Amino acid sequence: MANVYHTHFLRLSGAESKGQPMISLFVPLRFMDFPQAKIFSHLLKAANLLLSREGHPKLELEHPDWGQWIRQGAVTLAIYKDAATTTIIPLPIIMPPRVVVADSFHVKPLLASSICVQEALLLHFSEVGASLYRISSGEEKLIDSYLPSKTKLKGLWISELASDEIIEFLEFLKIEVKSYRLNTTQFLSVSGTKDSLLTSNEFWKDVGVPIIHTLDSPKNLHPVSSIALTRIKLSHEINGTYDRQVQLILNDSMNSTPPLSELGKKIINREISKLCVSLEDVHFGKLDPATGNAIEMETQTSTKDDDLLDDLIELALKQKVQVSVVPKKYLPLGRTYLAS
Repeated sequence: MANVYHTHFLRLSGAESKGQPMISLFVPLRFMDFPQAKIFSHLLKAANLLLSREGHPKLELEHPDWGQWIRQGAVTLAIYKDAATTTIIPLPIIMPPRVVVADSFHVKPLLASSICVQEALLLHFSEVGASLYRISSGEEKLIDSYLPSKTKLKGLWISELASDEIIEFLEFLKIEVKSYRLNTTQFLSVSGTKDSLLTSNEFWKDVGVPIIHTLDSPKNLHPVSSIALTRIKLSHEINGTYDRQVQLILNDSMNSTPPLSELGKKIINREISKLCVSLEDVHFGKLDPATGNAIEMETQTSTKDDDLLDDLIELALKQKVQVSVVPKKYLPLGRTYLAS
């Protein structure tokens, strides 16, 4: 399914260097002990060291507003810089600090992020009404709050309203939930009450997504616990998607992953139909996209060296190979890619 990360991938993977190296920086915004500004400065220094070694102009980049991107729910910030433009993309995935200076952009994090474009809706019933949230892996957003009656009620509204008024309110909420359901919506979480009418799976089933229940006190206007539980359930959905990408190849009777030096040739010769690579691992080297010949390097020695895994997924996509990028932990121990 196409999404914003696929769009970024297509645009950036097709960018031409025009004689100047292309810089890709990745700064983690969460789960790190070091300040983002310090990480960014170190990555910038590493990029300039490689650029100066080859006589290229020094890279000048302003520090992004880290707090702004964190508030928007980004987990890692990707910064792509070529001779003409700077592109900043918030990613929903955890990445270690990384900088790649090469003839093409480092785009496999965009494919890994595309799998994370999944979210859930949370409908929380409180003493004063109901609130609808959209929950993603990085943030929660209040869509709207709803009152069951223009009359001010005392206590839990469900005990104050007649049954037909409750049904009318719930039918209205069902229409609202349906209107905010997206193709990426994985499930609806219903929270804040044990009342059988409000939590009835039979009533909510025609919203078109699975229903889960996350108990939270109706006294809480902001359902902190339910938001956390919904996000945990959503992370399980995303993890399951990553795991299925790997199992798809491991269960393939044609699974016989070739050495990295031969992978490009097998892709061109259409001997590979599925390719899954590690998000975190980098194998520097040179790939000839015309022949598939690859030369591996222990470290990056010049801007002509690139991550072979990154180059190979671009080559594979051009050959109509089914490609996925997953966090390393989902691959078998010691493997950095799988092919079949």
